[in-house]
Amino acid sequence: MRNTMSGRAAASLLALALLAGCGDAPFVPTETIEAGSMTFEYSGAVAGSFAADGAPEVDQKARPRPGTWAVAGESHFSAEKVIITGYSSNAQGQPVLMAFSVPRVTGPATIDIDTNCVTPECSSLLLLVGSDPRDPHGTSALTCDMQRGTLQVTSAGADRMAGTFSGEGFCVANVRTDPFIRFTVRDGTFDVDVVEGLRIGVNVE
Repeated sequence: MRNTMSGRAAASLLALALLAGCGDAPFVPTETIEAGSMTFEYSGAVAGSFAADGAPEVDQKARPRPGTWAVAGESHFSAEKVIITGYSSNAQGQPVLMAFSVPRVTGPATIDIDTNCVTPECSSLLLLVGSDPRDPHGTSALTCDMQRGTLQVTSAGADRMAGTFSGEGFCVANVRTDPFIRFTVRDGTFDVDVVEGLRIGVNVE
């Protein structure tokens, strides 16, 4: 049986686009980007274990380069959120990018992950397989959108955030022609630097 997403979720996958860099001046972080970490298990349309540990190198447009790292940067949609991203490779050697929005809370909080998130209080989550972090949507071979889940922030400050996450959703290679296949994420953890000015380039609200 063919699985289906909500109309908004399917439309959002069709509309995914890379965020453009601003201006010609090279990006120079005001502070050293400290190493971050992200781990989780996933199954269904894609399956495996994800582990990223390190700090990204950044290009002149403030975009992380390929590597193995975890970090948080600016949200394209709202100054009230940050985008937490982890990047590593799976057992087949394909790059995997996990990105989710998190409200700028100042302490422990429980946050709903919702594919229809449009407010500062909720989070959205995307997992991209085969993606270059400098052009995540333009290069992704498979896009997985979490329909529902839970994100637990265990600690939050101006420059560091940590917590856990889990949930389930659907993956699709080509939203126009391919079926939506269920995937699940469990036992997710993150502990990352929050770097102002860093452009993650993943469209998650």
